[in-house]
Amino acid sequence: MSAVKVDALAAYAGTYQKQLIAQAVNGMDVAQDVTVLPGIKKATQFTKLTVGSILKPFNSTHQPTANALQYSGQILEVKVGKADLLIDTDDYRQIWLSELMKAGVNPNDIPEEKFTWEQVMKAFGAELNNTTAYSGVYNASGNSAIDVANGFGTILAAAITETKVTPVVTGAITLADAVEQIEAVYKSLPVVYRNMNTVAYMSFNSYDSYCENYAERFGTQPIYNQFGQLYLRHSAGKCLIKPVTWMGSSGRVIITPKENMIMGTDLLGDANKINTVPDVWTLKAGIAMAVGFQFRDLSAMRVNDIQ
Repeated sequence: MSAVKVDALAAYAGTYQKQLIAQAVNGMDVAQDVTVLPGIKKATQFTKLTVGSILKPFNSTHQPTANALQYSGQILEVKVGKADLLIDTDDYRQIWLSELMKAGVNPNDIPEEKFTWEQVMKAFGAELNNTTAYSGVYNASGNSAIDVANGFGTILAAAITETKVTPVVTGAITLADAVEQIEAVYKSLPVVYRNMNTVAYMSFNSYDSYCENYAERFGTQPIYNQFGQLYLRHSAGKCLIKPVTWMGSSGRVIITPKENMIMGTDLLGDANKINTVPDVWTLKAGIAMAVGFQFRDLSAMRVNDIQ
């Protein structure tokens, strides 16, 4: 690699690091599927106020109900993940050149440094999406994407173990019974949440089983709304069925409002950054990004018993 290419790579990262970090976040499917909080520096608590039974017949004596107000809440904590790279664009050059050979491509639109960094950030975001978001188990001494932060699946499994969440017993989602199994999870929701817009998050395996089982049972395709979105039977169009990439092949079904599943990051803060150090023929680069996942309210969802 020439010194000019090394300098161009370093300059591009320095000039566009905020855009590159945002590109990695926005390119993650999970960031589109849940609610993103972009300004989490370290941790934030989602305060929940539960008001007990307080109504009674009137009399002139003040009789406050003991412990009527109970405060609780989940804590969203972000952890910083990193990638250390030694970039030699000769490794990317053949792929880059193949892009330039496509019809209608202007070489000035995708210079090699732009192409290289976009590919790196795409891979960075893909690891967070495919591994960390659901299956992550935080381990400060770890060395892979699964160690960066606790994912939704890990948080949920701990909540079930601690009896904070009681799963609906469905067994593995199967082609023969998927409709009944997934509807059982939905019907267990408190009425207040059944009257709200919710999302049934599941793997593509479970989604396929639901669609095929529905067609077999009822001789027709599942129900879609005017936007082409599949929604759950008996939900009056309020519960969308959402197959997601970040749950992998999990058999878990999570039904909750979208606002209850949170991804936190420090999108514009100092924790998210790209540092570069030009070497003789290569570029040393480091990417750091803060990320965390949490449920805002554990009582605002229902899940099945398969991890």
